[in-house]
Amino acid sequence: MIVASFDRLGIPLYWQLLDNKSGNSCYKNRIEILEKVISVIGKERIAGIVGDREFIGASWFKYLKINSIPFCMRSPKHHLLTLKYGSIYHIECLL
Repeated sequence: MIVASFDRLGIPLYWQLLDNKSGNSCYKNRIEILEKVISVIGKERIAGIVGDREFIGASWFKYLKINSIPFCMRSPKHHLLTLKYGSIYHIECLL
């Protein structure tokens, strides 16, 4: 679901039921949905993408970074994070 946020109000702009049995969408589905929204409202109107643990993944993050779309995703504390210069940490150690 894509929601526009204004003040304390969330306005659904687009939603699509995905046929997946794992509970998580794949990055290709996310990109497809986001590109439909971008074609209508433009990328410059996106202040940021917020997602829960189900919306993480290197390919998804790479797409967002390449397209200069800010994002904030919740990540499981046991996941590893590689920083810019190659240092690797458990996320919980960085909090």
